Amino acid sequence: MPEIRAIKGGTIRLRINSPGGDVFAAQAICQAIRDTGAKVVAHIDGYAASAATVIATAADEVEISDGGFFMIHNAWTWAMGNASDLTATATLLSKVDASLAAQYAKKSGMSVDNVKAAMDAETWYTADEAVAAGLVDRIAVGAKVEASWDLSAYAKAPKSAPTNQIDPVATEEHRARQRQRVATMARLQVS
Repeated sequence: MPEIRAIKGGTIRLRINSPGGDVFAAQAICQAIRDTGAKVVAHIDGYAASAATVIATAADEVEISDGGFFMIHNAWTWAMGNASDLTATATLLSKVDASLAAQYAKKSGMSVDNVKAAMDAETWYTADEAVAAGLVDRIAVGAKVEASWDLSAYAKAPKSAPTNQIDPVATEEHRARQRQRVATMARLQVS
């Protein structure tokens, strides 16, 4: 992220097509975006789901491809330990959710309560719905969804990709990142 912070002028065009990831990494990217002196325009090429939407909210402008999706939900994690450990994890998740809801509310103009309700429901906004909700500024003129991801981890994901094409390389990369996250969490939970 030092590379992002080093940009002090001009316009950064940030391309997003992601099923999400680590919320703390997303927050670090958000801060790098805020620290740059450049204008940042986020382009959602297909999906911005989960932590990827947080990154989009840090941009000065957000546009989405026709047929794209913007999904928000409550934070997830894996936990292991005794009751005190699990209670502490639940408390942390509540804090993360409150922080995310505040960021979405600031971007959209929605009330925090309305954002929390959308997060509780794992809400998948179409391009038009994301613009109407204020989470996205506009639909990109002439842009169409090019690729999609394996979204089977989400309960309410669209049942088919907007283009009905799954990029096998991107899907395997996503699965590999999921396996890596599980392995990392398992190492961190060993006491």
